[in-house]
Amino acid sequence: MIVAPDTVLRWQRRRFRLHWTTLSGRPTGGRPPINAEIKALVTRMAAANRLWGAPRIHGELLKLGIDVSERTVSRLIPKRRSPPSQTWRAFLSTMSGTSSPSTSSRCPPRSCACSSSSSYSPTIAGASSTSM
Repeated sequence: MIVAPDTVLRWQRRRFRLHWTTLSGRPTGGRPPINAEIKALVTRMAAANRLWGAPRIHGELLKLGIDVSERTVSRLIPKRRSPPSQTWRAFLSTMSGTSSPSTSSRCPPRSCACSSSSSYSPTIAGASSTSM
């Protein structure tokens, strides 16, 4: 049987396309999707019992006969957001209206009595300047 070279090239191109289409397609395996009813149940349990974490909800689901891993439950629990903290602008505007006693009792460095004396020398407790 004699085949034209164009036919062989066409077969090779078709096989090459089919091979890479199969490789780049959707994976056949992987984690199965979670049932929407289980998602709703976990969300409802977490909302009704704010102090329950993933281990407790996982245990309750096992008691109901629902086999879901604790890790999956922790992913399904809605994230609890903490209230936003105070911004610097709000902090500074709050603090500008009040005067604290530590800032009002400070004196400028030139009028301070300790900076005007030039004979200031720190001494170590127990050591005298004459013994050195």
